Amino acid sequence: MPSKPVIRLLVTNILTLILTLLFSLMGFQDKVLPPQYHRLAYSILILSAIAAAVLIATLYLMEAIHDYKTEHRQLKSVLEADKSRHAIPRYIRVTERRDKLVVDELGNATLEWLFVVTGLDKSNTRSLELQIYSEHKQVDSKLPGDNFKSNIEIVEMKVAGQKIETASEAYTPLEIRYPIAGEHHPMEFGILRVPTDLSNIEALAPTEIRMTMRLKDTFFRAQKMDFFVVEIPQLTNKISVTLESKNQDYIVIVPPDAWDEKIKAQMGHSGTLDTAETLSQSDKVFQSSDGKLIWESEYPKLGYRYLLSFRLHRPGLADTGGLAKPRTPSSEKNRNINR
Repeated sequence: MPSKPVIRLLVTNILTLILTLLFSLMGFQDKVLPPQYHRLAYSILILSAIAAAVLIATLYLMEAIHDYKTEHRQLKSVLEADKSRHAIPRYIRVTERRDKLVVDELGNATLEWLFVVTGLDKSNTRSLELQIYSEHKQVDSKLPGDNFKSNIEIVEMKVAGQKIETASEAYTPLEIRYPIAGEHHPMEFGILRVPTDLSNIEALAPTEIRMTMRLKDTFFRAQKMDFFVVEIPQLTNKISVTLESKNQDYIVIVPPDAWDEKIKAQMGHSGTLDTAETLSQSDKVFQSSDGKLIWESEYPKLGYRYLLSFRLHRPGLADTGGLAKPRTPSSEKNRNINR
């Protein structure tokens, strides 16, 4: 395929030649050609002009086709590269997940996450996206902007034992969701992107991801009745959630008003309550002998959001209606997720 300068040069030369012949025949046809050949000369000129026009159109068409194919190849390569970086293969699975939330009586909390993930491959998985929610007493703007103050701070992140130096930049607040009705306050929603294209990740092998974050003023109703949101964005084999009090004078209990529905199961996108799943998972919520509220489950539903109700309670007070019958969790010996 000729280059664009060559094509333009050919077109210019052809047009110049045609115009030269035209003016030459118009000015000197009587001197150059006998009258009986004038009609033949004009016919040849017209045919030459048509042929030149066809040639010029063909050259421009070839150039357009060449540009289209080039742009198509470039776009295809970009899409394939983007797909390889962003695609999350279907075989990615969380074999084990542990959430540990430590709440103080002012509503501040520290959240520790442990994910054991299989199926990661750095060649086609750049990051995992995890949803985070944080309730606000009030907000000044509907959408996060330059002046938006997030309640969420990522303190530390480790992937396959490697500390992520950019952990503080991994979380992005996306929007503020307002309740349609009820006593709920505005809810901050954001995405935590965990890099998984690291050299120390062995393809498809179990990979341990640990995160620590601070949630400021998120549980400001903890001494009355509050809830902890658990999202299930990936297929999960087993999950264990532990809620405990930072102040040893308090224990974590199920609020009396939530005794029948200790944990609410919502369909992720619509937020519709799944009554059967709610009752099933509520039976798996219990209080340990040392005053922690625990939810243990196998195969929670993919794409569901679980709201675990809780309350900070000072033992000895009259209101003990939310205390569960203490029992020892099956994984108590292996529950510590501290480093």
